Amino acid sequence: MNLILFKRFWKIARLYWLGSEKWGAIALLSTLILSILVSTNLNVIINTQQGNLLSALAAKEG
Repeated sequence: MNLILFKRFWKIARLYWLGSEKWGAIALLSTLILSILVSTNLNVIINTQQGNLLSALAAKEG
């Protein structure tokens, strides 16, 4: 079932990825991946800062 669905999808998507729209598709995919990486990195930085703040507050309280 999944293989049939993938073959149907690829039959349509191949025209987009390998046709005249190829560079636009690559640019959009690259932008999406870059956005995900930046968002993940910012979330890690924010969580680290919050963890340090909470640890400092807990140490001061105790």
